[in-house]
Amino acid sequence: MENRKCRTKPYNSALSFLKRSDAAIARTLSARRFIVAWAAIRLVGFTVLAVEPATGGAPAPEVEYRHLTEPGPQSIHVVRFDLSRGDLAMTATVGAGVWGNETVSDMVAHLPETLGRPVAAINGDYFEFKGEPRYYGTLQGMCIVEGEMAASPPASAFWIDGQGRPRLGRVAPRLAVTWPDGRETPFSVNCSTRDFKSEVRAVDVVLYTPRFGQSTRTAQGAREWVLQPAAPDAPWLPLGAGGVYTARVSEARLSGDSAIPHDGMVLSVALAAAGPASAAKTGDAMVFRTACDPDMTGVPTAIAGDPMLLAGGKVLTNPAVTNRAPRTAVGLAGSRVWLVVVDGRRPAVAAGMSHHELAGFMQGLGCTDALNLDGGGSSTLWYEGEVRNLPSGGIPRRVGNALVLLKRP
Repeated sequence: MENRKCRTKPYNSALSFLKRSDAAIARTLSARRFIVAWAAIRLVGFTVLAVEPATGGAPAPEVEYRHLTEPGPQSIHVVRFDLSRGDLAMTATVGAGVWGNETVSDMVAHLPETLGRPVAAINGDYFEFKGEPRYYGTLQGMCIVEGEMAASPPASAFWIDGQGRPRLGRVAPRLAVTWPDGRETPFSVNCSTRDFKSEVRAVDVVLYTPRFGQSTRTAQGAREWVLQPAAPDAPWLPLGAGGVYTARVSEARLSGDSAIPHDGMVLSVALAAAGPASAAKTGDAMVFRTACDPDMTGVPTAIAGDPMLLAGGKVLTNPAVTNRAPRTAVGLAGSRVWLVVVDGRRPAVAAGMSHHELAGFMQGLGCTDALNLDGGGSSTLWYEGEVRNLPSGGIPRRVGNALVLLKRP
């Protein structure tokens, strides 16, 4: 991007914008002056300009992007907004499917226009990046896309509840399949089976939905059952949290890597699965329960991360862990939400933050609860059509999912 003339808006003290309760973080960050501005980003740096409100009828302070710099050096990107506005909403996206990965920009570009106009987006959860090519892009924790469970818990997660309110906390899985013989087995959704060495998650039993991709990509010889609804009017796809789904086996397979029907699902059991084998034959019924704790019924949007940074205003991180890196985080206070990306691994302009520094920064913004998302080369903040931060790898990384702010019609 070409350079533009500079216009700055300094604060007299970082404390005027970043109130600190943690003394160590105060010494590190808030003793310096911050510049609050928006930036024209280039690969080698940025030009400091002014605070930028969202366009299209969403004036500050309801939606506002700020780029903060300091001599540390730190380079921090913040989008803040208030979901009490009826024309703002949030969605998650996995791009074309759970398998595979895309840049945040590409994911935003592929969103259906019916969802609204994308205003801002950040990268989401940790994902299969290098370890197991068969499962590139699969996620560590839960992801709900427009009410569909694209990936299941456990997770520390950010979600929008059924009343449109932002929430943060730990979500535990209560997912289970009841086999024809009455036995129950826990399962996960759209991840690697234990036959592979996943960086993020591998389990004994996986339910694959069309959201995953064209096939299960499982090991040769894995036991799999292709599933269709037990009755024409039975609850079925898309798979939601808190549901009960009765399926009928349309095909039993022992060859692995089954094609996933566009109107069906595939249950897969790893060759390495522990315990006695359960069985089902063509025509048998299975019952799937997708319960979570807390109850996630009716949740339209959820995205996972780790670790929790703040809960109820309290910093949860360990000050003894000091390694700095690029970071991505989401925070909230009531109906207000902050999307944050901290640049790093660029000694001249951006040192990055530790989790503890990030927790203090989010607290200083006014967040009561905050969650760390995938960082490092994955950290990306997209705002009003452009990636605004400096990806540490030089270009935006292809990631597993993203969290998007939308302006509804």
